[in-house]
Amino acid sequence: MNVIPAYRSPIHQTRDVFERCHIISQLTELELKLNSFSLDQRTSALAELAALAERGEAPCEPVKDVVNLHCHTFFSFNAYGHSPTSLAWLAKKRGFAAVGIVDFDVLDAVDEFLAACDLAGVRGSAGIETRVFIPEFATREINSPGEPGVYYHMGIGFTSGTVPPAAAPTLAAMRSRADRRNREMAARVNAYLDPVVIDYEREVLPLTPAGNATERHMLLAYIRAADREFGAVFLGGVVDSLPWRDRVRSRNSPHSGFVRSLFLVPYPRSARAGSQLSPFPDRPAPPGSDLSADVARGEHFAGRSGKRSGSPV
Repeated sequence: MNVIPAYRSPIHQTRDVFERCHIISQLTELELKLNSFSLDQRTSALAELAALAERGEAPCEPVKDVVNLHCHTFFSFNAYGHSPTSLAWLAKKRGFAAVGIVDFDVLDAVDEFLAACDLAGVRGSAGIETRVFIPEFATREINSPGEPGVYYHMGIGFTSGTVPPAAAPTLAAMRSRADRRNREMAARVNAYLDPVVIDYEREVLPLTPAGNATERHMLLAYIRAADREFGAVFLGGVVDSLPWRDRVRSRNSPHSGFVRSLFLVPYPRSARAGSQLSPFPDRPAPPGSDLSADVARGEHFAGRSGKRSGSPV
């Protein structure tokens, strides 16, 4: 016996379409709020999304054998702008069996992330990532290609962003060292790229929710500075402006190397002596373009102190 579907008039079908559109719009709005710099907004949006998922109104994929335990939140830069709360929801939505965060140099996201995982019903882990210099391996690559002696160092299993008093000075030093290094780097790059310059306080720090900027935030600020200076629009390293493309193609232009070095072709990183290269044929490479040399001097990680340990990014 064939079952004949119930007849739905055009009016009812139109109403169904409007209801679906309303739900999609509501989900989109809530997901955007997950990446607000306001913790209250993020928490409230996740609570609404979790309730919608419980009622079957927010589609989530079934849990599968997929995990990602190495996610950066917007506390140390995320290319998609994901907050800790947003990553927990993304894992729920995609059906991840587990998700983990490992921000550079800070534990700012830990408490929010673990609470969000509990609310979303996702298994989560929280860690930290930094880089250190190991003098005994100063001439050997470890796990950072082209950077002899540099080692990506991980910590995992944090249950709170508040650390014991004995560890607090170490965590504070990691944050302050990164800030000092960024400011010194900005000063060197500003001198080299003038007139494309940035103001660290006004143009970099506002890109972060808690002041922990990375070189990725700085790069975004330089892209915007180049846009202001030349009226170009940068899209993932592609310059959508004919006058700017002409400047890039001209090797005699002082700005061609800027684009190639920062957006199109990064500086080579090599341990070999004499490998320091510059996109400007008539200028030496800027200080810091050969990371190995900086590391050998102990400047990349600790400014001018000479101490060879710490956090570069």
